[in-house]
Amino acid sequence: MKLLTEIYEPLGLITEGEGVERKHYLQGLRLEFDNPNKNGRIYRSNIHDLAVHEYITEKMNPGRGWGELDHPDGATINLKNVCQRMIEMHKEGNNWHGKSIIADEHPVGKMVLGLLKTGGTLGSSSRGVGTVKALDEAVLEVQDDFKLITPSDIVSDPSAHGALMAGIMEGVEYFWDDVLGPISEDAKKKINKMSLKEIEEKKILVFENFLKQISKA
Repeated sequence: MKLLTEIYEPLGLITEGEGVERKHYLQGLRLEFDNPNKNGRIYRSNIHDLAVHEYITEKMNPGRGWGELDHPDGATINLKNVCQRMIEMHKEGNNWHGKSIIADEHPVGKMVLGLLKTGGTLGSSSRGVGTVKALDEAVLEVQDDFKLITPSDIVSDPSAHGALMAGIMEGVEYFWDDVLGPISEDAKKKINKMSLKEIEEKKILVFENFLKQISKA
């Protein structure tokens, strides 16, 4: 599976409320389906709408629909880099639009808000993992194993940043495990070399660490 990133048009800033109740939001296109996008990939709404609904149910609705500033080099969300949280998504035609609240009390969210207050614009970029199939020399079709990590990371210049991501991030291979989530190709090779005993020992360590995290919450 590859890490797939798609860049979309700049988002619009919305401000609601006053004083301590003042909130800042970003609204705009997050996902484009059924037409080849700028990266030459096509997502099928009859297949990939399911991934969006899973994201809404499992991530956005429980309050975990985070998005980061700039693209990370992996397929997981790093809370230190979070700048927004998705709070609403809806379909217009074949495409998905959404609204996110800027985490303006978080250092990275403050950075985003500061950039927007200069009058500048920021782009939105989705991130997911999946395999692709070549339909012709110009178009790659994303397959039904696609999993949406976030419909929106915040990026600077959509056209320039998109070219950079196509050259760097799309070369990263990922494998999906229903328990562990995305696993890099390098990590998968290491796991394959481990004995069953070593794997079981690692599982115990992971579980013990999980219990420690719960006790701290």
